[in-house]
Amino acid sequence: CSSDLGTTVRRARLGVEGFYDKDFGYKFEYDFTRGNGSAAGGVTDAFLDYRGFAEPLTIKIGQYKEPFSLEEATSNRWTTFIERNMAVNTFSDNLNSYKTGVGLQWAEPRYTLSTTFNTESVGAAGTPTSDSTSTNANGNANRNGASTSTGFGFVGRATALPWFQDKTHFLH
Repeated sequence: CSSDLGTTVRRARLGVEGFYDKDFGYKFEYDFTRGNGSAAGGVTDAFLDYRGFAEPLTIKIGQYKEPFSLEEATSNRWTTFIERNMAVNTFSDNLNSYKTGVGLQWAEPRYTLSTTFNTESVGAAGTPTSDSTSTNANGNANRNGASTSTGFGFVGRATALPWFQDKTHFLH
């Protein structure tokens, strides 16, 4: 969103999240500043999750951030530098890290496993660039570059805490 005065609003979001009946979680967030020029905003998160299985297992369906890396999953409000690490930027879909899909997460106190099968996002959430000139049916940057077909991906992340003495002495 920009005005004739040369100002730009970086982030303007409205959302709701919570739990229903202790086993179901939900989140919906709309960002009024996202879009590709033809749309004024876009959906970031819109998902349901179910936690009623064995304690550490969660299944998620909808649109959410891919479980790619800690740096990619962390909001840029909490990063030290203006841009993310070049290795993260090289392998992640920075035009839009919110994808529609189905995911599983196993989270124990000392390790996590997360995986998702996903496709393009819903709504105007990505912005095409010169090296990614095609858009999908929703107006988002297509992850297949110049192809007009829909892209699919399988993404995963694993973390471990093999040694933990206290909050200042650990190996992650």
